[in-house]
Amino acid sequence: MMNVKECYEMFGGNYEEIMRLLMTEARVIKYLLKFRKDTCMQELTKALKEERYEDAFRYAHTLKGVSTNLMMERLVVSSCELTEALRHNETDVEDLYNNVKEDYDLIIEAIRCLEEE
Repeated sequence: MMNVKECYEMFGGNYEEIMRLLMTEARVIKYLLKFRKDTCMQELTKALKEERYEDAFRYAHTLKGVSTNLMMERLVVSSCELTEALRHNETDVEDLYNNVKEDYDLIIEAIRCLEEE
């Protein structure tokens, strides 16, 4: 049985800070479920595959912002690194993307575990 605190621990988030900001676990869950339904990561993947780096930058930047707002600290770091590389017109970003994908997938798995409760 997973609760919100365990969910945040699983994906390397800051539970205390998100609770300070949103005040109730119900609100946190509401936004975690919205995050899970968001297509930003899929669009980022597609943009990179199609070498649309300007679009990829926008999606990475959006992911960085959302993860910052939800206190998803590991994803904040990895998406920030990808965003900055793309901002500087780097195109060899596969390793940075893989870090983002790994962090994102861990968050999605944690949210799924939370939903099953």
